[in-house]
Amino acid sequence: MNPSENEVEGASLPHGIAVDEAAAYFGVTDSADIIMHLNQTDPINGMGEFFSIAIDLVMQPEFGFEEAANRLGCEGGEIYYLLTGPFALVALSDPLRMYLGGEDSEGNTGVHPGLPEHEMSSLEQLTDIFSLLKMFGLGHLIGGLPLLAHYVSQYTRLVAASDANKAILL
Repeated sequence: MNPSENEVEGASLPHGIAVDEAAAYFGVTDSADIIMHLNQTDPINGMGEFFSIAIDLVMQPEFGFEEAANRLGCEGGEIYYLLTGPFALVALSDPLRMYLGGEDSEGNTGVHPGLPEHEMSSLEQLTDIFSLLKMFGLGHLIGGLPLLAHYVSQYTRLVAASDANKAILL
């Protein structure tokens, strides 16, 4: 990419995290120390640190980006960056989204499996970033990092073979 393509009038892109011009334009101009730290750690430990700060917000019916951002001392967009980047919550569900005929995080589209609508709806819930955040947060709340790691690994294993594990996923 040409460096001039990264310049947006009135905004500067932060160093160390990947944000687009729109994020920079709307105020993400420097990255908070905690975001830099969580960006450099492995996803399990990073999620564990995040949950230790914001588990009560994660478990609410609607996740509060701004309140979480205030606690972490960062911008709301940086919270979304953590969830989709370092924590990889979107990429984790790629195999299941592809199985359901949806689009994965790289833009690849799967073939609709022809499942009944009620099964499709149930399985699609397991691709929602906030459902995953709650499920993994619950694991961390109950059993700390070991159970969080177990939940993540089991989810990853199950969705890797979504068709074979459909009954378990449902």
